[in-house]
Amino acid sequence: MIYLLWRVFFTIPWHAHLFVLIFALLLVTSELFSNFTAFILIALRMLNFNKQQQRLKVPDFAPAIDLPAVDILICTHNEDVDLLRKTINAATFIKYPDRRKVTIVLCDDATGQKQPL
Repeated sequence: MIYLLWRVFFTIPWHAHLFVLIFALLLVTSELFSNFTAFILIALRMLNFNKQQQRLKVPDFAPAIDLPAVDILICTHNEDVDLLRKTINAATFIKYPDRRKVTIVLCDDATGQKQPL
């Protein structure tokens, strides 16, 4: 609220050219509108407006044919080999019903340094 008060009362160039004044007022109006929208959304969230929140339910059995292929991208840039081993090991233990559809890709952006995994 302090920012909005400062923005409205102290930053509008009232003595500037008309063109500048119009765009300054449009910018302040858009800031006020976006902050007002954010305050409404936060207030509704705090009041728990949607009391019957739906939780996602993972089915116990999903046919493997309907499942999409999944790519796990591990981006790295000069990380330690031990950290990469832990990360790749954790990625191999991700639970997915059809393991054949999971591809793990190591995206190395190193500057040409090769280290064995």
